[in-house]
Amino acid sequence: MRIIKETQTDGIKITCFQLEHKFLVKYEQGPQELTYKFKMGEQLDNVNDLSKLIEEHLTEVAIPVLQQMHHSRLTVIDQYFKSDESFEEII
Repeated sequence: MRIIKETQTDGIKITCFQLEHKFLVKYEQGPQELTYKFKMGEQLDNVNDLSKLIEEHLTEVAIPVLQQMHHSRLTVIDQYFKSDESFEEII
């Protein structure tokens, strides 16, 4: 697997990889990571095709997913640490 492109937009790191006959596009924002996989040949033959897809379509779809992941993570953490269980005081 090799990195073929890296960029950043609105605090989101976007890394593109090529692995055999696939392209992987990874979005990172804080602790959230989202990866899309595409077969080469699905109208994606080179890095320019992939860049166009990212700039024109994929990023606008990925941003709300990352935001939802962030919200879900905070909700789970909040619920986990809001335990009604109390501990006896040890002196």
